[in-house]
Formats: sequence, structure tokens, C-alpha cells
Amino acid sequence: MLDLGAKSMETWLGRLPEDVRGVIAGGDAPLPGGADRLAAALSAALATLGGLPADARQACIPEVVRQVPDMVRQHADGTRALGRAGRLRLAAWMAAQGGANPGPALRRLVGETPAGGESGDGTDGGDGAAGADEVGVLFLEDIRAFAKAVVGPRRGRLAVDGQALDIAAEAAFTLESEMAFRQGGV
Repeated sequence: MLDLGAKSMETWLGRLPEDVRGVIAGGDAPLPGGADRLAAALSAALATLGGLPADARQACIPEVVRQVPDMVRQHADGTRALGRAGRLRLAAWMAAQGGANPGPALRRLVGETPAGGESGDGTDGGDGAAGADEVGVLFLEDIRAFAKAVVGPRRGRLAVDGQALDIAAEAAFTLESEMAFRQGGV
């Protein structure tokens, strides 16, 4: 289950590749003890699942995922205190709950509510509580910083590795040779 405690976060960050760790840890730093109430609220919601059999636990996770955006808004100070690393880990945990269809909850997490106030998960978009916009902006900035610094460059490296460049160079040479032959030269 999700653990946002200092020791767990340190272990988690230590397992990440250096470039990812740099981006995640490079944002606002967690404030010691500042996220205690948010962590307690999340832990309480998750603890209700602890005593359930695995199949029942899996069936309840979507409801917990749907509750997270409201929890982080109720505890805006704690959400800020998590720092970028904690917020990204929370968002990643939500996204990893495959059977939970985290899309609507993640959209609510960043403050995006479809027209009509319906969140897409059967609940309204929230009550507009104080701190809602600030919390959404925090998560959105964290996700954008992560995508810009990590996902983009990695995607580029996957598309243009040495083998791809060799293939492109060989194709260009072949094409150049064929064009020269057609034009009467060799």
C-alpha cells in the first residue's frame, strides 16, 4: 500500500534513476511533519482495506482513489508539505490502480472538472473548497515538470538511438545512390 512517510520516501527516491530523482527531488522539498494530517487521512482510508480479503480490497480501491482529490484539498497545507516527490508518488499510486480507472480522479486532482460539474466518476466536481485551485496547480506543475524533464528526453532517446540513426543513414545513402543512377550517374 501507499506510504508517504519520510523513510519510505527516501527509499523510494533512492531506487529511481538519477535523472528522475533529480527532477522529483528538485521541486519543493517536503516539510518534516507537515503532511501528517493528510498522511493520516490517506492511511485511515487505506487501513479500512487492510483487513479485507484481496478480492474485496481490489473492489474497494476505486472508491479510495475517488476520495483522494477531496482529501488533498481538505488538507491543502499537508499537500504542499508533501513536496513534489510526495505528490508525484501519490499521483503515480492513483494511476497504478488499474481496475480503479484513475483518469477521472487524476483530472479532479489537477483541478480539471468537465462542463456541468460532473467529474466523470459519478460525483460532482467538488465543493470549491478553499485551496482547491492551489492544490490542483501544485499537482499540475509537478506532472508538467516531470513530463518535460523526464518523459520528453527519454521518448526522444527511444526514437533516435544509434541503431535508428544507422538505419536512417543507410536509407539515405541507398536513396542517394538510386537517384544518382536514375539521373545517369553512379
